[in-house]
Amino acid sequence: MKKIIQVLLVCTLFISCSKDKEVETTTTTVVDNATILTFKDIELSQTNSSTTFGRYFSTKLGKTLKQSEVNSSNGADIDLVYVGGTSGLFYFESPDRITGSIAIPNAQKSLFKNYLSGFTVADFDAMTDDTKLKNLEVINDNESIGTLSLPLIVTFKNAAGKKGVIKLKAINAERLLVDIKVQK
Repeated sequence: MKKIIQVLLVCTLFISCSKDKEVETTTTTVVDNATILTFKDIELSQTNSSTTFGRYFSTKLGKTLKQSEVNSSNGADIDLVYVGGTSGLFYFESPDRITGSIAIPNAQKSLFKNYLSGFTVADFDAMTDDTKLKNLEVINDNESIGTLSLPLIVTFKNAAGKKGVIKLKAINAERLLVDIKVQK
């Protein structure tokens, strides 16, 4: 899993003249203006009982969580819940809508456009900043992903108001492989 972080680079240039022993110092600061976080090759479980993969993802923590790892201290940080498996329905769900024995403590609301998101794979692949996300309208469509003709894109908006896109890349009986890009 790769996480793009803001980089602050400070360069100092020393110019020395041997005759007068003068030293001039210039400091330049370069800031990486990336406005998105990118997570690559995230594996999401097809079942809740998996001990290998998790179904829950936090863009804040930058990691996938298994059901056994979800608790009251990290529940509010979960943005994405993947629901897949043998039912034939595959979709992302808001953490606050998960109930019963797998309810997420302190869950927050996320919105997902699972079906025909309108965001293209080419747009996802070319995205290096949040320009395409700024005006993206994300509605909770309460739909399944539909066809699993991969790759395809699901859009989301988390409880913090940050918009993102999920690129579904590969699927098998154990896991769904995705990349995620989200506003910082």
